[in-house]
Amino acid sequence: MGANLLGLFMGARRWSALGLTLIMLVSGCIGPFANNDTDSADEEDLPPVLTFNGVSDIDWGSLVPVSGTISDESPTTATVTISFSIPWGTLYETPDANGAWDFNMAGLAPGDYSVTVSATDAAGQSSESFTENFTVRPPVESEAQITIWRTQVWYEDGEEVQVTGQVGHTYLETCTVTMFYDSGDEISPDAVSFDGTSGFFSLSLGELQGSVNGTAQSDCGLFTESRASASFQVSPLDEQVNDQDGDGIPDEEDDCADGASFSSSPTTDYDADGCYDISEDLDDDNDGVGDPYDDCPKGQLGWQSTPANDHDGDGCRDIDEDDDDDGDGITDSEDRCPGSPYGWTSNFVSDYDRDGCRDSDSDSDDDDDGIIDGLDSCPKGVIGWIPDASNDRDSDGCRDSDEDTDDDNDSVPDTNDTCPETLPGFPVNEFGCAAYEWDSDSDGVMDDTDQCDGTPLGLVVNEQGCADLDGDGVFANVDQCPDSQDRWTADGVGCTVIQYPVPWDTGPYSINPMGRVGPMTIATTSGTWQIQNAWDGNSTYLFIFNYKSSSYMSSLWGQNVGNLLAATPDNTHIFFGSYDSDYANDIAGMESRVNNWLNAQSQEKRESWNGRIRYVDQRAGEASGSINGVINDWNAFYYAIDRFQRWRQIGSLFDWQTQSCCYRLDYIANEPAMFNKEFEVEKRRDDPAITTVDVFVGERHSGGWGGGYTTKTSALLPDAATMATFNTLEVFLEHSCSEHKDRYGIDDDGDGSADRYAGCHEWDYLHYLKICNEDNSSVCGTEFVRYITTYGREGRWITDISPLLWMVKNGGNRSFTYQGANGGWLNVTLMFSTWDDDGLRPTHGEKAFSGGNFNSDYNNESKYDRRFDVNTSTQWDKVEIAAIVTGHGFGQDPNNCAEFCNHEHRFSMNGRDVTHDFPEAGNSSVGSDRQGCQKSVGDGTVANQKGSWPYGRAGWCPGLDVAPWLHDITDWVNWAGQNEILYQGLWNGQQYTETSNNPNIRTLVWVIYYENTSTVGASFVSVQQPNEGLSVIAEPTQLGSNEPTPTVGIATRDENN
Repeated sequence: MGANLLGLFMGARRWSALGLTLIMLVSGCIGPFANNDTDSADEEDLPPVLTFNGVSDIDWGSLVPVSGTISDESPTTATVTISFSIPWGTLYETPDANGAWDFNMAGLAPGDYSVTVSATDAAGQSSESFTENFTVRPPVESEAQITIWRTQVWYEDGEEVQVTGQVGHTYLETCTVTMFYDSGDEISPDAVSFDGTSGFFSLSLGELQGSVNGTAQSDCGLFTESRASASFQVSPLDEQVNDQDGDGIPDEEDDCADGASFSSSPTTDYDADGCYDISEDLDDDNDGVGDPYDDCPKGQLGWQSTPANDHDGDGCRDIDEDDDDDGDGITDSEDRCPGSPYGWTSNFVSDYDRDGCRDSDSDSDDDDDGIIDGLDSCPKGVIGWIPDASNDRDSDGCRDSDEDTDDDNDSVPDTNDTCPETLPGFPVNEFGCAAYEWDSDSDGVMDDTDQCDGTPLGLVVNEQGCADLDGDGVFANVDQCPDSQDRWTADGVGCTVIQYPVPWDTGPYSINPMGRVGPMTIATTSGTWQIQNAWDGNSTYLFIFNYKSSSYMSSLWGQNVGNLLAATPDNTHIFFGSYDSDYANDIAGMESRVNNWLNAQSQEKRESWNGRIRYVDQRAGEASGSINGVINDWNAFYYAIDRFQRWRQIGSLFDWQTQSCCYRLDYIANEPAMFNKEFEVEKRRDDPAITTVDVFVGERHSGGWGGGYTTKTSALLPDAATMATFNTLEVFLEHSCSEHKDRYGIDDDGDGSADRYAGCHEWDYLHYLKICNEDNSSVCGTEFVRYITTYGREGRWITDISPLLWMVKNGGNRSFTYQGANGGWLNVTLMFSTWDDDGLRPTHGEKAFSGGNFNSDYNNESKYDRRFDVNTSTQWDKVEIAAIVTGHGFGQDPNNCAEFCNHEHRFSMNGRDVTHDFPEAGNSSVGSDRQGCQKSVGDGTVANQKGSWPYGRAGWCPGLDVAPWLHDITDWVNWAGQNEILYQGLWNGQQYTETSNNPNIRTLVWVIYYENTSTVGASFVSVQQPNEGLSVIAEPTQLGSNEPTPTVGIATRDENN
């Protein structure tokens, strides 16, 4: 019942589907117009900060005020979203210039509700969201009442019988009246007339025979229902007639049987009821309306005033007496609502257009302009006009000539409206223009058809308004991978080979390092986990198992897990478990520590870990499948899986910064960071724009200082014409170890110490890929790529040596050698491609400088060539320096040169100079960065090596290639004069003064010439150089081993061959 009345009590805004939509269209609340013009200033655009004033419980019929403020760089371009817990309950508000916003909700039925508010700025950044609950209390309603005026009714034969009365209740409009005979039969509803305004009712029983008894019942209630009833009797008159007061009316019919002495007549007793009109009868015409309230006190007889026949209850029968049936002051002939509720008078306040329809509940067009109030922005506007396209452009009910200051109703005043004729219902921007009229990103495509808002200025767009944002040749409306990296080939949907997931490999499987991971099933606290079902082709995995019998692992397990999580890449999943029988305690404690850390992080950080941390709810060895096989075979505390679905060992966690103790749990995070870089390295050869030439394929390099120091091969390159099309040369190297295992000791005699070692090599040695002379393949002294091998692990690298393309420009069959003391299996691939082609090609190069012992004689020109004349006798378009510099030697002079000091390499000519240096290696005021190489794991440094790998060094890191340093000196050249490059090796900007002969700088500097054609041959210079580094230590990684007492020694190695 109450629901049917909800519309009557709606306040400021109606919440029906139609009403809400209309309000949104008028007020612009469907969604803010996204004006993507941005300030060119460098001010950081922060997310909006929302303040919510909260809500309180209200009585039914009151408004629910919702308000607050936002702090933002531009509050008027922000949008506040307000969502009530009702259908279609979401709307939008725009803050004012001070950031204030408010909204009054009306029309809610009694009950419990919630409201949620949030804010979004023009950049799409969101504030924190707030939700509060409130209650709408129901109104107080009186109990239903019913009164029958004459409970005993007499009739004569042939007389129509009528029972009348009145209902009482707070909300009469909610009441119904039903009537029953005592037999239980309901009297036809058509016989009952009820006026919901006055509460009057009447029952017309027609002609009866005999006596009947009945009951009248009223049911009322807006939200709380109640019922009342009253009984009545109807009986026929006896034949004997008495008239004791002698007024001529039988006592049985005389309402005043013992009344005044008079003679009843139409003059004295208009209704012949036996009551003297002058003194006794309060209702002369017996119509049920007392004479003081009866506008027709001596009106028609034989009827009773009811809402049906006397709408306004004024005692004048509507059909023939009343010319204003509803008593509103407007005659029926002029009244558009002649049956409007009784009890009000038409005036300019209650009935603005004086049409007889009460504005508050009956008139849907208060000013009679043909625009219903719900759509009329001037609902009480000028009267006496009819809107059309010429005088009310936006059909908002406001006459354009004198009422409407916003003719197109877009909320932008006409005086400031750039587009004053915007069609109705279209959201507009601050200039009053809709999307079809405005190009917010100035790309030539109107916003309504622009599929890519906010295109940066100056970019070419397609007809959909989309540019190629990542430079991969695919427009943004098609690009499924909008963040493609440079120098990778995108396919038709904008994705490169490194952006596609690796599909699950169905085998064969292996439990060896680098072996294919097979299916597995692990019980976790969040349910059964199976990698074959969870595999997404983008993730890496870490498994970390506690073992309390190992003091080493117990110590790791107890460290700050937050440091591990903070350093772990976003595509890594971590499983925490335990080998112990009370594994549940281990994982519960770890889960508590993890949650404590997560709770202190930002919401974005917490969400980034959703579904990526699991706790193994069984002993580690009880997991089934591939993980079980690896645990039983490796007996390790931790394991990893890379993106290629391969089992990976986790290297040394020793904290080299301390040099005396300790292992770090967070170093485990270095592994997936390395896997991610290796993924790019190994997928590089699959890029369709790259031409590959295999040099070594799974070939064993014996290593050592004997005959195995050099491994030679040859490869067939594309012909010269094809080579001339390339401007990029990258070299892939994989240096792998026996069994793909890290270096490990073997205890032959069982005394607990290693008698021999297997797996990877021990030291970080210099290795070279060298190219043999084109005209004499037996001469192979020209350095092509330089590497520093790892401490006890294998590695994979890509080195860009594009400046050396001139060495292979003629293509054909070329020979190469690989040189180095560390043995291993080699995979070497040359990768040719063209990127960002400017037409230039390196056509020839000249060796300019080499290094030497870094001491006071390093710049001695009588000992070393330190000057070089740039060749200007031939025409070229570009010239650059390509330098490969690595410093070696530790503990041999006070500054730890040349490995751990920042020696500077200055090149100067014609008043110009440039310096190549290594700040991570340290100088007289700043020590070497003990994490310098660890920070370069993302650049390809092999992580967690079994030696002092983290330290920053001068020009190199263990387990990394050495990329050429390049500097364009074209604008240094004086074509009319001398062009001599001076090279100096400095320390702290000065000549080095130490005299030790051990610190050595391995320098190879080329001057490379570029032309638009390739016609000049190449020259070759032979170089051979050794290397030295730090010692390695043993580390426990297996079950049953405890933390060792490490001894760190410094070793110097002579690698001369």
